[in-house]
Amino acid sequence: MLKSAVLLSKKRLHFYVLADDVELYERFVNSTADWPDKYRRKLKFSRHDVWYPEDREDMRTMFRVCATERLFIPDIFPFLDKVIYIDTDLIFMRPVEHLWDFFAQFKEKQLAGMTACLNHYGTKKNKVPYYGETGLNAGIMHMDLAKMRELKKGWSNSNLAVYDKFKKDIKLADQDILNIYFSFHPEQLYLLPCSYNYRGFVCGRGENKCPLAEKEGISIIHGNALAFVKGNEWKIQKVYEVLQDFDLNVDKPGKLYHYMKTALKEVDKENLPSKCKNVKGIDEMMLKQLRQYIPGGKLL
Repeated sequence: MLKSAVLLSKKRLHFYVLADDVELYERFVNSTADWPDKYRRKLKFSRHDVWYPEDREDMRTMFRVCATERLFIPDIFPFLDKVIYIDTDLIFMRPVEHLWDFFAQFKEKQLAGMTACLNHYGTKKNKVPYYGETGLNAGIMHMDLAKMRELKKGWSNSNLAVYDKFKKDIKLADQDILNIYFSFHPEQLYLLPCSYNYRGFVCGRGENKCPLAEKEGISIIHGNALAFVKGNEWKIQKVYEVLQDFDLNVDKPGKLYHYMKTALKEVDKENLPSKCKNVKGIDEMMLKQLRQYIPGGKLL
């Protein structure tokens, strides 16, 4: 995630890391220590303690440890007006600042932005109310903290009320809570383009559920459900592995496009497990934005 961010962004990026383990945070930051200065100068990190309201520690272990922490970000960062929450299993295929630009498109009442889930919520597995036709995925979330703090009942209190009322039916922790909340307050949500949260589930039945990705390409790949490492969706895992092995000290940025293009072809050539490979033009969809924005990519 960090490597893709610095390769494509022209801005300085400040990552506010919520972590209750100082050693883990230091390992995270030190993973960039040997990167060239031109990339390290783009990164700023700050650690912030994990926090839950009094008597709400039971929410800490829902689904994944601390997954529900994002519900309390307006309280944790009183000095910030806007943030973008991101899961760590993301790969940017275009500059991060393009994601930030969506804040300018928010209407007066819109205080958050998320993408459509496109799976799960319309099935029998789900038992909770959800936003729109297919629900929302929580891997990326624009948060206008100033507007959230202005809510009459308060953002955190509103989400806690949802949890208390529906907790017996909640399976996906914060994602379910947010879906329930925005099902009752749809006017407060800005729906981000589906291409900004492309997951294996979006192409996992051999069809592309995000038409915009076919037209414009995929902007962010989300490796949720262990898609980067599990070995069951190699069109996505290859992108991760190529970026993981990409040496910022040796490789020229434009080579990344070439390496990924070759690796994606190997999925078909070696008949590796992948349902997304049955989507026509999936390789082009995955690499179109990268080729446009990676330095030197347009020359390849």
